Amino acid sequence: MKRSKKAMGIVTIALLLSLGSVGWAQTENGGSESALQLYQTGVEQYRQGELDAALQTFDRFLEIVRATENSQGESVALNQIGLIYAERGKPQEALELYQQALAIAESIDDHQTQGKILNNIGAIYSKLYQYSQALSFYQRGLEILRQGDDLAAQIESFNNVGLTQLELGQTDAARTSFAEALTLARKLEDLALEGRTLSYLGNADSQLGRYADALQNYNDALTLNRDTGDRLAEGTTLTGLALVYSHLGRDETARSLYEQALTIVRETRDRSTEAQILTGLGLVYGNLGDPDAALNAYQQGLAIQQELGEEIAAEATLVGLAQAYENLGQMETALQYYQQALSASQTSEDRATE
Repeated sequence: MKRSKKAMGIVTIALLLSLGSVGWAQTENGGSESALQLYQTGVEQYRQGELDAALQTFDRFLEIVRATENSQGESVALNQIGLIYAERGKPQEALELYQQALAIAESIDDHQTQGKILNNIGAIYSKLYQYSQALSFYQRGLEILRQGDDLAAQIESFNNVGLTQLELGQTDAARTSFAEALTLARKLEDLALEGRTLSYLGNADSQLGRYADALQNYNDALTLNRDTGDRLAEGTTLTGLALVYSHLGRDETARSLYEQALTIVRETRDRSTEAQILTGLGLVYGNLGDPDAALNAYQQGLAIQQELGEEIAAEATLVGLAQAYENLGQMETALQYYQQALSASQTSEDRATE
């Protein structure tokens, strides 16, 4: 599974220059490789989804930068290892590594690295459904990144803030954040980032009930997603489009879009979005009078959410399952799923207050 090329783009030119002149590590075949080579190898392994190999490489990289007292390199190494632990579903371990990395970056006034690590910490809290905490870290990161000239990092940061504001119901504020990101993406002339940001704007418009604006933004996003070959973003944009058509009662169109999106997210292995699509398909199949297909879609979606530990996201799926069983006349089973959905809702409220 390939990761975004921006996923590990934390290294500054100064660090790259310093890595080119510091220690060397012995390889298994008796040769040697520099810290810079190790870093580049680790990044590529991460992008290819080779997490075990990437972890070993960054551990060796960390040994070198510590031995040569390269504090900036140490901060970057800890951050990269944190990303791997986060990817493996170990948020607490990742958080500890990010905090170590942040302390070092702060001690040497490396503001760009600070900003990016703060964003990574925000992502951990977001995965833990602690959105207020996540927003605080994202906003701190954004404040620091805006002092620099890394527009791509600023765009990502604005979008992170906006997505978290959506989760907190701050939809107007989220739309403002996405609009800021869009302005920067167009200034940078980064069509992939522009496409993703337009899709996020579509999300905000959809939540505000501005369906005409949402459709316009999603369609513009879809064109850019396809032009840039951004399959991951294409899948999520199609999902957003399908949801709007579902809200508008155009279930056949929604079904077609969801099914297109499902093919893509299975290709990109975006499991979380796959579960979201299956839940949407369950609703659409139910509306189209096919309760068996609805039940099958909901069950697949719930299985993925349980596998990923997405208890709160499963609430809508559980309600859908309850309704599907109710439509099939299986009232006892329907009641069980309604009770599970209520429990998930209470969990969501508890997490929101953390």
